[in-house]
Amino acid sequence: MRIRNIDAWTFVCTFFNSDEFKAASKKGRATQKAQALYHTNGTQSFARKAYEMLLLWDVLSEVHPPVD
Repeated sequence: MRIRNIDAWTFVCTFFNSDEFKAASKKGRATQKAQALYHTNGTQSFARKAYEMLLLWDVLSEVHPPVD
């Protein structure tokens, strides 16, 4: 691997090794672990997924009407 910008690489290494970053990372890991719901839709939000499911439900309701 050839590093093109040594100053930027040095900054990143220094930042990730700082106590400030380590504290924030530890806090973030604890927060992530405590979450009850896991987001597995990539960049798609829960709201967007819910809307798409609603549209799909509408289509399915038309194609397969409920039988009473």
